Amino acid sequence: MTKTQSKLIEELALRHSSAMVQLTYRRTGDTETAKDLVQETFLIASMKADILEQHEKPEAWLYLTLQFLTKRELGRAYHKAEIPISDENILSSAENIELPMRSYLPEKLSDSERELLLLHIDKGLSSPDIAELYGITPNACRKRLSRTVQKCRTMLAKEK
Repeated sequence: MTKTQSKLIEELALRHSSAMVQLTYRRTGDTETAKDLVQETFLIASMKADILEQHEKPEAWLYLTLQFLTKRELGRAYHKAEIPISDENILSSAENIELPMRSYLPEKLSDSERELLLLHIDKGLSSPDIAELYGITPNACRKRLSRTVQKCRTMLAKEK
């Protein structure tokens, strides 16, 4: 990494790291995770300094990278949901385990439709929050969510 690249990354970190942590905190709900994701963003920026330096809008590149990392982390956190298992009586404890929301969704939904519903239902994210995560307008997000819910209702009605 050259001195100019190093200086660019340092200036970007000074100007944007605080706002990036706040933005990521609103999405993840955890300060430490938010800080880690911002730190990872700047680590990637330093590894790809030549791309960042030539980019038309380096700030946009950083926020886009952070958005990708945040989305990845939300997906990982969802799939990491730990279910405690006691060694004493595995069978009786299995009856009390709540299945994740994913198991209740119709199988014919696409992965993107499943993810959209899980973000809204399991994570409790609002349409504007999901829209920000996907980089679309809140209106477009509400329409996608509405269509997906209607599709679920239709599929579930056919199963009965």
